[in-house]
Amino acid sequence: PAAPAAEPPAALMLTEEGAVVLQDPAAPAPAPEPGQIAPVTLETITYTETGAVQLGGAGAPGAVIRLYLDNALLQDVPVPKSGKWLTTLGEIAPGVYTLRADQVDDMGLVTSRFETPFKRETLEALAEAAAPEAVASEAAASEGVAPLPDAAPEPSEPPTQAAPEPASP
Repeated sequence: PAAPAAEPPAALMLTEEGAVVLQDPAAPAPAPEPGQIAPVTLETITYTETGAVQLGGAGAPGAVIRLYLDNALLQDVPVPKSGKWLTTLGEIAPGVYTLRADQVDDMGLVTSRFETPFKRETLEALAEAAAPEAVASEAAASEGVAPLPDAAPEPSEPPTQAAPEPASP
């Protein structure tokens, strides 16, 4: 017997303010109206640390999402009880593709479809995007320009001083 599928991990984005949850597989997908089937959605396209493409979205719990690039089947992804799915794709050459996600029922009939253009970036482009400040500093250094120092923001008002507290008797 096959082991039950593990819930996918949460997809996070790190910002200056901290981590932002892009996809929380523990959060249930919105329920469809009675008698309707949940539509398949593609919510995230990200890259792993090694540069592999990772896709995530929502669909009907128990359905299967069939992923295609330019009408070539890539893989089937079961939708867990949460309705949120996440998968890492195999090797994909850099280029522009049509990415399609078909949600199919247990008889293999398409119940929902999502399609979008997708550009698979090169590993070099991903490395540049991951370190824009380092690239800018290297470019400035190669041109003989010193990088600007990080300036502290100037206060809009002069600082106020607290009055000394009276001594206790």
